[in-house]
Order: sequence, then C-alpha cells, then structure tokens
Amino acid sequence: VPCFTVMKKNGGFALAVYNPEDQTRRSFEKCYQLTFHADRVHFMAPADYRPGSHLRLILEKHIAEIADRIVDSRRQGVEGSRVPAPLP
Repeated sequence: VPCFTVMKKNGGFALAVYNPEDQTRRSFEKCYQLTFHADRVHFMAPADYRPGSHLRLILEKHIAEIADRIVDSRRQGVEGSRVPAPLP
C-alpha cells in the first residue's frame, strides 16, 4: 500500500482498519504488518465506527486536531495581514 507511505511522508495521517470478524485474521495481520513492521500507518483499529469505539475515538481526536490547525492557520493569516491605521 504505497499510498500510506506517500501520505505519511507528506504529513498525512494513516489509519489501518481490519475486520474483527475475519476468522482467518488476514486483515488483522496485514494491518499489524503495516503498523509495526513497515511503519506505514500511525494506528490500527477494528473497523467499528460506532460512537465510543476505539476507531471512532481516534478519528474524532484527529479531526479535532486538524480543525484546530486550520483555525490557527487562518487566525495567523488574518493577524499577519492587518495594516495599521495611518497616524494623524
């Protein structure tokens, strides 16, 4: 999954999800390999998007951090573009 490597190198957030009902554990093994051996993803979690689930908590926290960075960036842009009033 080279897209994970490219995304991570460019400051992106990579999250691998696996099917917790997969009796073969192939999806879990792939996520584990991407997370701990290939260093391609930041987190792995079962594909459970319900409120309060591990995956949902990770996603909500990361989205909040992204939103905070956007707000801070825009605030700095506005403050940096202010022109002082002319002196009398």
